[in-house]
Amino acid sequence: MNMDGLQTWKLKQSNLSEVTIVMLEKLVERKQEEQKYKKSTRSYGLILLAYLFSAALYYYFVLLQGDGLLNIDYWMGLMGKVIFWPLLAILIAVLVLMHTAQRKLKKAEDDYESLRAEIIDRCEELWQGEDLWERRGTVFDFLQQNYDINLYHK
Repeated sequence: MNMDGLQTWKLKQSNLSEVTIVMLEKLVERKQEEQKYKKSTRSYGLILLAYLFSAALYYYFVLLQGDGLLNIDYWMGLMGKVIFWPLLAILIAVLVLMHTAQRKLKKAEDDYESLRAEIIDRCEELWQGEDLWERRGTVFDFLQQNYDINLYHK
């Protein structure tokens, strides 16, 4: 969902200032960016869990059948297998991607929350006048329902 909903909802015709409209557009963009990074972090986490589950199954069915962990010949043979190094590279890549996505998610969350707090703090300034002040609830409800953005309180 993009910001076109606010435009078709005719915010510009509701006598909101350009500053208010731009701030609301930026808020929706930041919320969408936060959601994107949440989704990617969740995906990388699921991939990592599947990878670790597969490794645990391999450990249980292959290594525990003999003296696998204690046998140095086993470890040397495992590292000599063609599949070992690509799997290790995939594990490292997923860990790096997950770490990067988590950092970006944290930054996106901070950006979103700071702008949301600013809008809440500047509420009286952004909705000046009795008419706009009464209609702000409608805007807040619209943002809550369509974008899961709560501007009623911090």
